[in-house]
Amino acid sequence: MSLNQFSLLSPSLIAFIVFMLLSAATQVSSLHFNYDKFHTDNITDFLLANNDSNIHKEALQITLDTSNDDKYPLANSSGRILYKERFKLWRDNRSVVASFNSTFKLNISPESEPGGEGLAFIITSNETLPSNSYGQWLGIVNEQTNGSSQNQIVAIEFDTRKSYSEDVDSNHVGLDVNSAYSIFQYPLDEWNVSISSGKDVIVNVKYDAPSKNMSIDLSMVVNEGITNSTPVITMPVDLSRYLPEDVYVGFSGATGIQTQLNCVLSWTFTGENIEKGMNMKLIWILLGILVPMLFCVGLTSCLWWRRSRQGDHVRVDLESILSNSSKGPHKFHFKELKSATGNFSSKNKLGRGGFGTVYKGFLKEVNEERVLHRDVKASNVMIDSEYNARLGDFGLARTIQHDGKTHHSTNMIAGTPGYIAPEYFLTGRASVETDVYGFGVFAMEVACGRTPNNNNDNNINSNMVDWLWGLYGRQRILDAVDPQLHGEYDKDQMECVLKLGLACCHPNPNERPNMRVVLQVLTGESPPPVLPTEKPSFMWPVVTNFSESFSIYNIEKSSSNGSS
Repeated sequence: MSLNQFSLLSPSLIAFIVFMLLSAATQVSSLHFNYDKFHTDNITDFLLANNDSNIHKEALQITLDTSNDDKYPLANSSGRILYKERFKLWRDNRSVVASFNSTFKLNISPESEPGGEGLAFIITSNETLPSNSYGQWLGIVNEQTNGSSQNQIVAIEFDTRKSYSEDVDSNHVGLDVNSAYSIFQYPLDEWNVSISSGKDVIVNVKYDAPSKNMSIDLSMVVNEGITNSTPVITMPVDLSRYLPEDVYVGFSGATGIQTQLNCVLSWTFTGENIEKGMNMKLIWILLGILVPMLFCVGLTSCLWWRRSRQGDHVRVDLESILSNSSKGPHKFHFKELKSATGNFSSKNKLGRGGFGTVYKGFLKEVNEERVLHRDVKASNVMIDSEYNARLGDFGLARTIQHDGKTHHSTNMIAGTPGYIAPEYFLTGRASVETDVYGFGVFAMEVACGRTPNNNNDNNINSNMVDWLWGLYGRQRILDAVDPQLHGEYDKDQMECVLKLGLACCHPNPNERPNMRVVLQVLTGESPPPVLPTEKPSFMWPVVTNFSESFSIYNIEKSSSNGSS
């Protein structure tokens, strides 16, 4: 087939593939309901977990709203109300995930001074209320199930009491995953919002599936028609990792010794129904055909045009194109690698990886550009016969500081869950500080003998950093040491390593030590770092003065698509 024939046939074939793509993408319908108030005849639209939950006074009463006698006390009560229909959160092995948008009006009125405990918007697979889930458990989990991945629940808590030391205060919003311990917390006093003042609070919750971000904003009704609004709070979370395909949405709440009325006055929910959505598998197959074909057509047309003008002496030098590209891979001659590794000497052999034997080598002429590893973890550390540790697997590594850059940006988060710094999830920017975070998790993993997301013990938070920081705050950090050591270790050195790991995993990247300081601490040249007893909250962008943090959660596109 000649070049001319190929050019004539390809537009028809391309048009056919485009038609198939359009055919594969069907209109996505949505799950939608809207209650501007609740009537008793709406009761059949909801699943009520127990007698503590009901519809009364044109509101969803998540917990009891009366205590007329000793039979129905307000104290130590918990409840859960779910919309009766499930909606599909994801399908096709999580390749298609649904977004949703929900707005509801809360009214939390204290019945004791102070009130307690709180109310939560929940997404769950289980319609059953856990037993003994009153008090600090907010009807989400109980003491036995707290932290277990089998809970399959994600909650946005509106906490009205500081029930344990990890709570930032008694007036905050938090994101809970399979636990009553929040992975993100945001105090609301800064914006003069009190969720348990007895005044109406309007909440909007959005989940953007493509970016895996949960955003929340609150407006407190101060007077008739006047509201106090918080900035938009954004929290990175991949719901498809923690929840099954089909889920319920609803509310849970609880009281303890302190009591309050937990009411939902209105509720609107719109969630993408992906049951009959795009056939993503077919689309990816067709794209896999179309993209290479377009490349071939473009390259062939270019060759044909150049030959028609210059004859048969034109040669496309792809190697020259790559070598002149600032983003192309660096090319080394075999003799350079042979010299750098001492003729691939066995003394320089580090181990064996997925692509063959790995050698240590020193290049005579390199430009010390800093290298971001982007996947620091235990399985990428190799130990030679003399028990010297070496970091390997530079498949995700990137160089920085050329053209003044200090980080590497990506549209897809690279690395291993459990080792990834919170700001990397939020911004997609790998930096020296994100590598330091990975090293901190690695240090804790070695000292504790646990993987970062070890969840076998229900009393241990699924996040190693949170768990270890909790032990440190209670002056029990050595309780985290690997039990297989049977107490045979230097306590001062072990405490130093654990503190250093926490310092490297500080939520504020500017507070993490650089690797020079890390080495000085490990060699005893510097003392271990001083840490706050409670884990600081993650905030982005980083600010040095909390009073300036009014706009840190603003997700206007002009800022989030720019400097972040």
